[in-house]
Amino acid sequence: MPALGTPGFNGSRLREAREARGLSSVSLAELVGISRQVISQYELGHTAPTPDTLYLLAAKLNMPLEFFLLPTRAQVDRSVFYRSNSSATKTARIKAERRLDWLGDIIAYLAGHVEFASVTVPQVDSAMALPTPTHVIEQAATEIRVAWGLGDAPIANMLGLLESHGVIVTRGVLETMAIDAFSVRIGVEERPCMFLGADKDSAARSRFDAAHEMGHFVLHSSATPRLLMNATERKVIEDEAHYFASVFLLPASGFIRDLRAPTLEAMIAAKSKWVVSVGAMIQRCTDLEILKPSEAQRLWMTRAKRGWVRNEPLDEELPIEAPTTLRMAFDLVSDQGGVPRAQIASDFALAQADLEALAGLPVGYFSDDPAPVRLLNRVPSIERRAQPGKVVVFPGT
Repeated sequence: MPALGTPGFNGSRLREAREARGLSSVSLAELVGISRQVISQYELGHTAPTPDTLYLLAAKLNMPLEFFLLPTRAQVDRSVFYRSNSSATKTARIKAERRLDWLGDIIAYLAGHVEFASVTVPQVDSAMALPTPTHVIEQAATEIRVAWGLGDAPIANMLGLLESHGVIVTRGVLETMAIDAFSVRIGVEERPCMFLGADKDSAARSRFDAAHEMGHFVLHSSATPRLLMNATERKVIEDEAHYFASVFLLPASGFIRDLRAPTLEAMIAAKSKWVVSVGAMIQRCTDLEILKPSEAQRLWMTRAKRGWVRNEPLDEELPIEAPTTLRMAFDLVSDQGGVPRAQIASDFALAQADLEALAGLPVGYFSDDPAPVRLLNRVPSIERRAQPGKVVVFPGT
């Protein structure tokens, strides 16, 4: 126990906040004006900062003081699936996992007030060894489409579909182009949750990321953290989730029927309906043997020459889907549950900006500032009387 400093200070929470901000101990020390060794002593619990130093740490990390007084977070052995490339740093991954910790806190809080949709995402036999046969992946994706009443038509709202089947989805800026999304099962009930990066603004990319993460929930329930540390096995798992997303978003019969010809122009025309990238369509046509490998290669090269690798046509026009479950849950707690929003915010030892971002809430959702407009309660003009606590507007004649 630290002999001096702020009573109740918990060094593990300082480390959590620092990692959540993507800072090294050296960087934080420079911001605060102390040594890296002192930061290390704080985090290990050997010493505690004075109230003045803790206030400065909280300010630099944009965290409430109360956060650093919370108990040590229980360690959970969990499998986190990252849709990322090899350039994703350890710092970026740890930063993402801290967001998962906070998302878990939000879900646990809301679960005490509201009832989420039941989880109805099927899983492939967890005893099946890797690699999963292609026909098994194809069958799983097809059967889920049938069970969910999708037929072979385009999915109208991918995120809404997932949320209706019990998946918690959140979307936000990850501040790195190396990670597109990540997912994990959270809580005692192991509810599937996914975080979609908003760093690359593309409706097609976001939907594919969501379908990819869904593939992990369906195919890889038995994947252990140790297995995911193996680069070879992780590559197999990522390829399988990618193939699942392709089949789920582009069912063979419906896609072939709509695609008049396997050309870039035809794919652009189909993109507005299926909201899937041209790149994904080229790959799907290759898998379905609509394109020979040499033909697919020419399309890939032409796509690159047109500058479509980073941004394709329609990327800035198609609306990006937004998750709604967490927003609806907070609205229920505050509007129907009678819990003031300021009270909800104080129940979390998080910065309001973090809470709003993780839950997909508008900026200022928990602010005490009055809204610039509010709904007026109308009463019949014949009564001409005001009711307690209500603003009356008399209708015009």
